[in-house]
Amino acid sequence: MVKITSILRMAALSAFMTSLAASGAEPAPAVATVKEVAEILHGVVVKDPYRHFENIKSPEVQTWLQGQAGYARQTLDRIALRDSLEKRITELTTTGVDSIGGIVRMPGDRI
Repeated sequence: MVKITSILRMAALSAFMTSLAASGAEPAPAVATVKEVAEILHGVVVKDPYRHFENIKSPEVQTWLQGQAGYARQTLDRIALRDSLEKRITELTTTGVDSIGGIVRMPGDRI
C-alpha cells in the first residue's frame, strides 16, 4: 500500500507540473504583508514579521487568506485530468482491501 501511495503522489505531481507548464501564464498568490514585531523573551529579542497573522479575525488577514484560497483553487483547477485523477485515487484508497495501521517510525528512517 505504501508503494501505491508513492506512485499516486508521483502521478499527481507529474500531472500537476505538466498542466502548469502547458498553461503558460501562472497566477500570483496573495502577498503576505510584513509588520515587524519585536518581543523580548528570556532576555533575547525575538522578531516576528508575521505575528499579525495570528489574529485570524483581522480583515487584512481574512483578505490574505481568501487570496491564498483563490490562488490554490485556481492552481488546482488547472491540473489536466484532475477530476479523473481524483476519482482514481479515491477508488484506490477506499477499496478497503488493504489498510495500514500502527505505524511506528524508528531511528534511521525505519518504519
